[in-house]
Amino acid sequence: MNSAAKTGITVGAIIALIIFWFVSSYFSYSNTSVDYETRIETGVQDNKQTLGQYRLGVAEAVGTLGLGADLQAESVTKQIEARYGKGGSQAVMQWIQENNQAGVGQEVLAGINRQIQAGRQDFAAAQKRLLDICRGYQSLQRKPYSGFWLRLAGYPSAEYNDEGGNGKLCRAVTSAGANKAFESGVEDALDIRSGKPEA
Repeated sequence: MNSAAKTGITVGAIIALIIFWFVSSYFSYSNTSVDYETRIETGVQDNKQTLGQYRLGVAEAVGTLGLGADLQAESVTKQIEARYGKGGSQAVMQWIQENNQAGVGQEVLAGINRQIQAGRQDFAAAQKRLLDICRGYQSLQRKPYSGFWLRLAGYPSAEYNDEGGNGKLCRAVTSAGANKAFESGVEDALDIRSGKPEA
């Protein structure tokens, strides 16, 4: 085999390797983007589910508490009417003092508070998992080599092209007070005594 044939084979092999490298890099980064976007979309759905279950749980607990209070008020009214007849706030006050029906027990309120705190912790953990995935995808987009291949493959998808590369799907769900603190650069103490502190 002459040297021209050897050179031709070598050049052909190099071109074939370059084409193989190009095609494999393209598909590798395209598949990685699909994986990231699928994980982000699934994470968003998981966050919605976690937040929805938390909110429903608290609403149901408070609703059950309200139902219990209504049933208790109805029972108290019937007992007072049976004992004292219809009328007289004096009789009602006397009955309440005798039976110590002062309202909702602290243990019930503490239970609802524990449920709220547990729900918040579950949601915070779900948010952290989603934001970790988003961070990985943003990092991949910003690196020169992987970013080149992602852009060449048409990624990130259109819905990811706003708000820093990951769109609304990677937006952290937070409170109005936290947003205000980040915008102003100042964090104020919560005003617990006002009855409605800004969260």
